[in-house]
Parts: sequence; structure tokens; C-alpha cells
Amino acid sequence: MGRIARETAERSGLVVESLLEKLISAAAAELSTYYHYAILAAHSRELGDQFLSDVITDIRAEDRVHFDMLVRRIYELDGALPPDLHSFTDLPDRESPSLPESHGTLVSLLAESKHRAIARYTALCELTAGHDQRTHDLLLAIHREEREHQAWLAEYLGIPPEPRFHRGFRGHAPYTGA
Repeated sequence: MGRIARETAERSGLVVESLLEKLISAAAAELSTYYHYAILAAHSRELGDQFLSDVITDIRAEDRVHFDMLVRRIYELDGALPPDLHSFTDLPDRESPSLPESHGTLVSLLAESKHRAIARYTALCELTAGHDQRTHDLLLAIHREEREHQAWLAEYLGIPPEPRFHRGFRGHAPYTGA
């Protein structure tokens, strides 16, 4: 399967090696975020905010799904992850391991993390549009879920969400289907 998917993407004019580098970097970011958000969820409970901890836990669950989906597509394109975890997680775009000292700093850190993820997936969607529909659809689904994560944080802060975002999906990765 990997060779066929790769050849199809290459015939469409896509530089697959460049795409794979970006997908691997995105996967590393998702894995780092998953790990970092486990710590932040526990930290938010220590700060006395169970609701924020629940939101972070839901985001974390979906980020794990994103990681799994990205890894699957990387291998479908005949790519591979680095065999060493340290070299994999030292890629750009990984989450900072610092723990915020205040509640406001924690929410700001989460909002900035979602902003970077949305920018990453916007660029990847633009790269694959019209070239690799399967990868584009996957990236667009992840992009939508990252936007929902951003909306959950806005909702937490008391900012009304955009009309298309609604409660009930949290933690269920509705666009990637897991």
C-alpha cells in the first residue's frame, strides 16, 4: 500500500519527502502534547480546577487519536517514524515541558498550544489540497478538531463559541472518526 499511495501523491506533483517530514513533525507534536497534557490535567486538578482538568483530558484523548491517524498515514505513504523516541520527540513543534505557576498562565499556555496546532494543520491542508485527497481529508479533520479544542478553551473562559461548535463531542474525535 505504501508504495502505491506514495506514487499517487508524487504523480499529483506533491514532494512526498517534504510532506513526510511535516507529517512526522506533526506526529511528534501530537505525541508531545499528549504527554504534556497528562501533566497539565493533573496540575490543573492541583490548582483546584476539575472542569479545566476535564477539558484538558478530553483534548488529550483526541490528540492521541491524531497521533495514531498521522502515524498510519505516514506509513501508508511509505514513510517511517524515527526508531529512537528521543530523536523523534526532539523534532520541532513539540510542547514545552514547563508547568505554569498560575491558573491564568495555564489557560494561556493551552490557548497558545491550540493556536500553533491550528497553524500547523492549516499549512498542511494548503500543502495537500488538490494533490493528495486522502491526506488532505485527514488533515482537515484534525484541523477541525483542533479548532473545537480552541472553542472549548474559549467556552471555559466564558467566551461564546462559534455557532458550528457545540457540546457533546468532547473526547470523541468526531471528525477523525475515533
